[in-house]
Amino acid sequence: MNDTKMSKRKGKLAAIAQERGETIATLVPRTVIEQGSVLAAAAYLGVAPNTLRYHLTRLGYKPTVRSSVVWELDETAEEKEDALETVHA
Repeated sequence: MNDTKMSKRKGKLAAIAQERGETIATLVPRTVIEQGSVLAAAAYLGVAPNTLRYHLTRLGYKPTVRSSVVWELDETAEEKEDALETVHA
């Protein structure tokens, strides 16, 4: 990637931070926490997710991977309860 593209992206975050009276170092982690994920924060700020990951890494944050269970819409409440009982048994 050339320096012009890199400086434009950094410039965008710097401009947003300056508008809000903060620095990139405070803007990026705060926005990720408020938005709930790097992807949501990137969309909110209008930058690529890797841009935020880069800044978070430079600030000493380490990525974590979370997994979750998603129920399918066609399951009934009773089937969900049975599944939970099986998991917790």
